[in-house]
Formats: sequence, C-alpha cells, structure tokens
Amino acid sequence: MSINSQYHKNCPECGRVIFYSRKDGLQRSIIENRLCNFCKFKGDRGFWYGKNGVWLGKHHTNEAKEKMSEIKKGKKFTDEHKKNLSKSLIGRQGYWEGKKLSENHIKKLSDSHKGKTHSIESKYKCRLALINRLKKRGIELGKVSYNPQACQFIDQLNKERGWNLQHALNGGEVELYGYFVDGYDKERNIIFEYDEPPHQNLIIKNKDIIRQKNLIDKLKPSVFLRYDEKDRVLYDVITDKKYSI
Repeated sequence: MSINSQYHKNCPECGRVIFYSRKDGLQRSIIENRLCNFCKFKGDRGFWYGKNGVWLGKHHTNEAKEKMSEIKKGKKFTDEHKKNLSKSLIGRQGYWEGKKLSENHIKKLSDSHKGKTHSIESKYKCRLALINRLKKRGIELGKVSYNPQACQFIDQLNKERGWNLQHALNGGEVELYGYFVDGYDKERNIIFEYDEPPHQNLIIKNKDIIRQKNLIDKLKPSVFLRYDEKDRVLYDVITDKKYSI
C-alpha cells in the first residue's frame, strides 16, 4: 500500500493519519470510528509498535508463559536458522548485516564511553563473577599459576618466624577481595607477595599498587610483606620496615 494513497483519515484519538488501500475499508473505518493501531492497543495490554508488530508493555499470564515454554521444549534450531539469526544480529567488525554505522555514529559511541571507569566495588564484583565461572568449570585458581621458588621462600619464612603463611603448595593460594595472594596467614592477618623481575614493568607495577591498596583498605592486615626477587629485598609496605633474609 502506498503512503500516498488517496484513502486516508485521521485517528479520532491521536490525530495520526491512517491510510487505506480501498475505499470501502476507509468507509467502514469512518462508520465504526476506528482508532489507529497505536491507540487501539494502548493501555493495560501495552501497545503495538513498529512494522514488525512488537508489543511494548504487555505482560503474559503465567498460563500463557507455561504454554509457550511447552511449545519450545525440545525444539532445536537448524544450522541454517542459526546462521540467519547470526547474520540478522551482528556481522563482522561490529556491523549489522547490510548496515554500516556512520562515522558520526561511531564517534558518538566512542565519546559516550570516554572518561567512564568502573568503581572499585564494580571491579570487585567482576573479579568474583570470573572466579565463580571458573570454579564451575572445576578450575582451582589458587593452584593453577604459581612460582615454586616463591613457595620455598614462604616455607622458609614460616620456619624462621613461626608464621603459617598458606601458599599454592600447602593448601592453595587464598582468595582475598577477589585477588589470590602468594601467601596469607589468616590467624595473624599477614599478606605476602613475591615479586619476580617482570613486576618491575611500569604497567604491572601500577596494577600491583592498586591491588595492594585495595587489600590494605579492605582487610587492614597487620603486616603486608613484599619480596623483590631482583634486588633481594623483603619489606613491609605498611611500615616500610625491611626484614633480613
């Protein structure tokens, strides 16, 4: 139906123009004082929106939901159907199939994200979510990636100072505030971190500082020890006290 159809009228409620393909359809609409689809379905039932007939604001009853669930049970999409769904949603390089974002649109999206950062609590929740996902896969993060030499160093500290620092090889690294620390004595609230030479890298060093600050702020440890493997220095970051090794 052409939008330039000569058969049209205004909706008696909202004033929108309604087009008809035939004269008799227009006449019946005038006689019955019919509303446009937008006004016809507006209200508690929601309203009809767009050419594809999308319901907005509509709530299905529990009975209707159960019926829809039963219909879909056991139903599997064919490979062709999945391919078509994929094409209809998103294509290569973040473009919708056949629709490329304009440079102005891309710039607006970029500008809208500039300067936005996650809060400390938001980052903590993200870390926990990742940990939980990996746990469901049976991955023990406290025993996956560790330095055996660091474990030996911690064992030596425990022996010399009477501590009970737990590490990857004697129970697994302990998770504190979403971080897995190299060593932790729960009773004495002592945290230990072993820094290999790569930790001298500025990017990694800055991450270590943020991690260290978050742990101190949240756990208030009595001692927070770091061992610099390169310079062979053991020190408490809270008091800046150096320990002999």
